[in-house]
Amino acid sequence: MSRSAALTLDQETDLSIADVQARADVSHKAGDVGAAIASGSFQTLGMIVAPCSVRTMSEIATGVTASLLTRAADVT
Repeated sequence: MSRSAALTLDQETDLSIADVQARADVSHKAGDVGAAIASGSFQTLGMIVAPCSVRTMSEIATGVTASLLTRAADVT
């Protein structure tokens, strides 16, 4: 979860970051570009980025991957 997503979560829901992480099967830190999901050989059915800021969308569109989020989107 990006910092912007955490802010949006806080402002628009009653959930905490811990609540969201508890609902996930696996959670990684945004800076962990060595995580398995950063590899093109990691099997997925796709990826949803929500909310998606203009910066994140731009990184994905141009292939400039500065975080685990955009790297995972790039290889997906």
